[in-house]
Amino acid sequence: MQTQDNMSEAEFVLQHTEVQAQSVEQAQRLTAIQALVPRLDAQFLASFVVDLSWGSSVLEGSTYSMLDTEALLLYGQRHPEKPTEDAVLALNHRQAAQALWANPALTLDNVCQWHALLTSDHGLEEVAESDHFLPAHQRGKPREYEDVNLGGSAYLPPFRPGTGYIAKSLVRILEQANALHPVQAAVYLMSRLPYLQAFANGNKRTSRLAANALLVSQGYAPISFADMDKASYIRGMAAFYELGLVDVLAQVFVQGYIHSIVRSSVVPVAMRGAGFKVGPLVQTLTHHVLTGQRPADALASRFLR
Repeated sequence: MQTQDNMSEAEFVLQHTEVQAQSVEQAQRLTAIQALVPRLDAQFLASFVVDLSWGSSVLEGSTYSMLDTEALLLYGQRHPEKPTEDAVLALNHRQAAQALWANPALTLDNVCQWHALLTSDHGLEEVAESDHFLPAHQRGKPREYEDVNLGGSAYLPPFRPGTGYIAKSLVRILEQANALHPVQAAVYLMSRLPYLQAFANGNKRTSRLAANALLVSQGYAPISFADMDKASYIRGMAAFYELGLVDVLAQVFVQGYIHSIVRSSVVPVAMRGAGFKVGPLVQTLTHHVLTGQRPADALASRFLR
């Protein structure tokens, strides 16, 4: 479908869909429930990398469990009965997360570097045919002549070969993200990078990693995706692909981010002994973020700055 000035529907949505998925107030509340999050140091990074590698890989269909991922990343023990590609997927996430941590600036060069790390097959023949990885000439390179189709979706990403359109659009997306609150930027990147299909593959992985750039650079807890509901995430992406609606994905992000915050928080023993349960706590904090109503629950209030 063409909308105006020979602009495709995909291009129109990229430029005109409402930028902010949450209000500034909601975004600020998400960054204010981190009273129990420890300092973002090397110890935090070691734990976060495991969570992210597992959580993001699961959203890609990996069969690795949390324990499998921890054994691989911390002790070098690969699960002997699970696909090699799942192990490589986790290891790639670790490399990319470490690169982001070392330099979280949201720039074109960095995003391309993160994508290259996430999609490398490391020359392993046994994973060369996997959809998770790309040949060297496509890693870290915005697509130019590659036309992509999303399986199970009627959505057709922009395709203007020989014009540099994708690279230019990616730059505009990063410029817009850098102008937003870090939480708003995270949702913006999670929706727009895959929508543009900036690369031949690996776009959702890259968007999930990039979503952490401004959070980390501004001292907020990153999101690991370790407890994000896969079905809800897929529905959220489908709603944006098909209808340009970001609300579903934004809701999924809020709950997933709160899960990550709780997961990475140092919860006092006294709180754990007082009936600390993650599910109800996340629901209470989600209600607080969405409505602004301060939680009556004393345990939930401990997370508020």
